[in-house]
Amino acid sequence: MLLPGAEEGKLLSLHRLWHARVRQRADAENRSRAPLWSAIAACAATRRSVVVGVDAPGKTNAINNPRVLTDSTLRWELTPLARLAAALAASGRLKQAATVAGRLSGSLQLLGRLPEARVVLDSVLVDPQAAQAAVGDSNFASLLNSLAMIQHAQGDLPEARASLEWAITIQQKNFASDHPYFATTYSNLAAIQQAQGDLPGARASLERAIAIQQKHFAPDHPDFATAYSNLAVIQRDQGDLPGARASLERAIAIDQKHSPRTTRPSQPHTPTSR
Repeated sequence: MLLPGAEEGKLLSLHRLWHARVRQRADAENRSRAPLWSAIAACAATRRSVVVGVDAPGKTNAINNPRVLTDSTLRWELTPLARLAAALAASGRLKQAATVAGRLSGSLQLLGRLPEARVVLDSVLVDPQAAQAAVGDSNFASLLNSLAMIQHAQGDLPEARASLEWAITIQQKNFASDHPYFATTYSNLAAIQQAQGDLPGARASLERAIAIQQKHFAPDHPDFATAYSNLAVIQRDQGDLPGARASLERAIAIDQKHSPRTTRPSQPHTPTSR
């Protein structure tokens, strides 16, 4: 079904005959279109779990396969899906394009392929109003969240902040103020504000995220370890050392409930931002 389209037999595109047949069936049978594109989109998620790894409790965005950054045979395989997302968007199939792009961009980001990840999302967001109408407010806000994280990783902090603030505006119109979506968005916003040097804003955003999480999770949920570690860094940079110590001790206590016991001294916890 895939056509070798480059050196070393790398598969870069759907074979033209299969591609034409798939498009014909999708156009002729409207009922089969959504499952078809959803199945294609799921390929990206599957490759993330196999190549990149499944997130462990209390940890996010961990790459557990050392070959992933060095073996060229693992770096090209998502290219057909990236091209497919752009082609779907260009043909007006924004809902299907967004499904592929949303799942694919996270995998590309974890593989260090930030420019490709951004191109995939930008192809869907060329006409933001059309994209929002096609995918709905919730999915559109998720796309903006994904875009913001890539912009952040590329050092484009003003654009990243604008994307997240736009996502928050959309979420505020459609969800209760304590909806779990806001916890993720405010955590991401805090990381960007911290990188911009806006420590008061970052602290306020992160404390708001924690307050929302407290309404939905047990107090020893692994996500709180990350949140309190990140809060400790901000408090330290603000000169609030007692607060930073209290937050870090709370993070350690949560970590100890979820980490396997060992006879060796534990390694210092390194705060990471979502």
